[in-house]
Amino acid sequence: MTDPEPTGPHLDGNTDRYGAILDNTDLGFCVLEVLHDPDGRVVDYLFVETNPSFEQQTGLSDATGRTARTLVPNLEQAWVDAYADVDRRREPSRFESGSDAMARWFDVYAFPVDAPERHRVALLFNDTSARKAAETELRRSEEQFRVFAQAVPNQVWAATGDGHLDWFNAQVYAYCGAAPGTLDGAKTWGRIVHPDDLPRAAEAWTRSLATGETYEVEFRIRRHDGAFRWFLARALPVRNEAGAVSRWVGTNTDIDDNRRQAAELARLNSALQAKVEERTRERDLIWSASSDLLCVADLDGYFVELNPAWAETLGWSEEEMRSRPFLDFVHPGDRDTTGAAAARLSDGEAQLSFENRYRHSDGSYRWLSWNAVPREGRIYATVRDVTQVKRQAEELDRRTRERDRVWQSTNDLMGTAGFDGYMKSINPAWTRMLGWTEEELLARPFAEIVDPADHSETADVVRRLSQGETVTDFVDHVRGRDGAYRTIDWTAIPEVETSSFHIVGRDVTDQKRVEEQLRQSQKMEAVGQLTGGLAHDFNNLLAGISGSLEMMETRIAQGRSADVERYLSAAQGAARRAAALTHRLLAFSRRQTLEPKATNVNVLVAGMEELVRRTVGPSILVEVVVASGAWPVLADPNQLENALLNLCINARDAMPDGGRLTIETGNRWLDERAARERDLPPGQYVSLCVSDNGTGMPRDVVERAMEPFFTTKPIGVGTGLGLSMIYGFARQSGGQVRIYSEVGQGTMVCVYLPRHLGDAEAEPVGAAQAAVPGGDGETVLVIDDEPLVRMLVVDVLEDLGYRAIEAADGPSGMKVLQSNARIDLLITDVGLPNGMNGRQVADAARELRPTLKVLFVTGYAENAVLNHGHLDHGMSIVTKPFNVEDLGRRIGAVIRDERP
Repeated sequence: MTDPEPTGPHLDGNTDRYGAILDNTDLGFCVLEVLHDPDGRVVDYLFVETNPSFEQQTGLSDATGRTARTLVPNLEQAWVDAYADVDRRREPSRFESGSDAMARWFDVYAFPVDAPERHRVALLFNDTSARKAAETELRRSEEQFRVFAQAVPNQVWAATGDGHLDWFNAQVYAYCGAAPGTLDGAKTWGRIVHPDDLPRAAEAWTRSLATGETYEVEFRIRRHDGAFRWFLARALPVRNEAGAVSRWVGTNTDIDDNRRQAAELARLNSALQAKVEERTRERDLIWSASSDLLCVADLDGYFVELNPAWAETLGWSEEEMRSRPFLDFVHPGDRDTTGAAAARLSDGEAQLSFENRYRHSDGSYRWLSWNAVPREGRIYATVRDVTQVKRQAEELDRRTRERDRVWQSTNDLMGTAGFDGYMKSINPAWTRMLGWTEEELLARPFAEIVDPADHSETADVVRRLSQGETVTDFVDHVRGRDGAYRTIDWTAIPEVETSSFHIVGRDVTDQKRVEEQLRQSQKMEAVGQLTGGLAHDFNNLLAGISGSLEMMETRIAQGRSADVERYLSAAQGAARRAAALTHRLLAFSRRQTLEPKATNVNVLVAGMEELVRRTVGPSILVEVVVASGAWPVLADPNQLENALLNLCINARDAMPDGGRLTIETGNRWLDERAARERDLPPGQYVSLCVSDNGTGMPRDVVERAMEPFFTTKPIGVGTGLGLSMIYGFARQSGGQVRIYSEVGQGTMVCVYLPRHLGDAEAEPVGAAQAAVPGGDGETVLVIDDEPLVRMLVVDVLEDLGYRAIEAADGPSGMKVLQSNARIDLLITDVGLPNGMNGRQVADAARELRPTLKVLFVTGYAENAVLNHGHLDHGMSIVTKPFNVEDLGRRIGAVIRDERP
């Protein structure tokens, strides 16, 4: 037996180029010759040719020209027989096998080359030892499997002995996007398998269940975005002590890249076989179709071959580029570095990611990035046009510089903060505006320089940011080093994945100061308008009262007493109108005395419906839409009725030619956003809305509609206090009023009142006005600093049969209360002089006389004094001006402990 000559097949220029590819691939490659003994038996094989990756894949060095058994003395005969079989049949073969002698596994593609009598076989192979080791490791115990299965990036699953899949690790659900637990079942998993692969996968699974053999099949699984990837599904049976299969444990290994590599390997194998046998085309197709610039050059500085991408990229024909030194195409500024790189290639040093500029046929230049290696006197290079990448990098650099200039020069506060409350970065504006250094601000929690009054709202903003919500127009107050606070309007954008947010803050201190000055000016204008309106209306009313009194005096002096009653009625009417105007003003200022009760809005609307219909007239259709199960509210029902009637009158006036008026009630849940839009705390509310399809209001009118004495009606028609009264009543009751209007479409006004957690009080129906009860000698202490009022109350008491004691202020009243005098009822004004108000007197009196009844008489309600309308048992209120008979009934009810 003679050793064959260890030379490869003859290769032309194309083969040299292909050899460069094999020299740079990670796949092992060799050409071997099968050796026979004199009797024709296969005994060994000789390595004729190997590529650089051969040693990395096999661990065998200097293999060329040596036999396998020389390199691996204990090499298994199966390897020799396998290659001898390829040589004998002259057909390619693909297989995977392991060698104990080499302690490795290989995935091998073998095919015959050269003439049959030379017994030569070429191999492309890959060391698969790592994958085989991983598969062995996966066969560990069930207890370790559960912990490991959730930690590994692979997909892991388990099934019962009869094939019911009952567990998938998190990687499976993350990959396919299904909800945990939705893949359990004998056939459910089939929903994520490619329809073309499902029959084969199911058949293999059925076979494994029947035989207990390892389940191993390749199929495609749908990803959460709808794309399919190839997986190797492999499951092993877990047997019980009796040897029966009790469980299956399986993995899905993503082999999509491996299959692509295998496909690439098969393509290379096919190409190699075609080149060895035919020296043709597939490589040339790649050469021609590649978008990268591929070339071969000699060491003299000329191109030898170029693929078509050169002409497409630079506009020169191949002949033009081959006929001139390549340095002629290089930018003058890059020729020295290009020449130096060429010299290093001549010395055998590869040049990777080398960049220079090449001239286009139109005179412009393109940036090229080179990966070039020298081989046997030639340079083989792959080149990529990176002109656009360079431009993008330059643009990015330009924008970055611009952003840096903005960051440095802007007067706005810019920075990044973490959800932990610390700043991460700030721009110089912080120091310029607040005086703190960057080190001081980054070392302390941001809340330390925020006004304590803003802490709660600031924390809420951080919470909203942590939930991914962008926050705009958030205003708080930030303390400078000098102790002064600046008002900052913030915009913040969250970056939840990094637990941080980016902020921009504008100093609006001066703006807020100007706005406050403007508001103060507007307030003064409103006060001027208010006092002017009051003077006008009260002058009219006082003229009626004083004129009537003067006429009464004249008629009495003339002895014409028959006319006195007419003037008396006129004076009383003017006084009542003055009282009504006062109540409206108090409602607007939210200082009116309310008697809140748990009220069913639906019942109230039903009771007002007929009055509303009569008031608006027959030309207007009234519709009432009430919510089923409307919640009760805590409000003064009389004031709520007045508010509803005023809204209906306004709606009527907006429809001079008739139309539709709708009264609606509803239960409303206001979340943070909806409540913020209505200037209310979040929670449950009842809405009472009145809408019309009348003339509507422009935006500027809507914005002023709540102002006192503002009206669009003709002079002398209305006081302009209607909506302001409703607004004041709603705000005093803890609610709000909102107007929605479009010109030509109509208007809707909604009153929002907080839900009351309790039952509505039943209203007496058709109760007759009770007669004024008389007293039975009870003693009443009257405290009021106004002598006229005190005189009227004492006269009423004495006419009704009560005994009255007078006091002009709190201290003098306390002297009476501290005496032994009998006192059954205390009537006191709320606003008293000399150090004690009426509530303080009442509380002190209750300390001395715990069962003492109290009746407060006041012109307006000090909410803090009267506990916002919520009085203790045995206390009541009557407002000035009052009707004498009403006062008498209220006194009798309080003394007898009756509900007024």
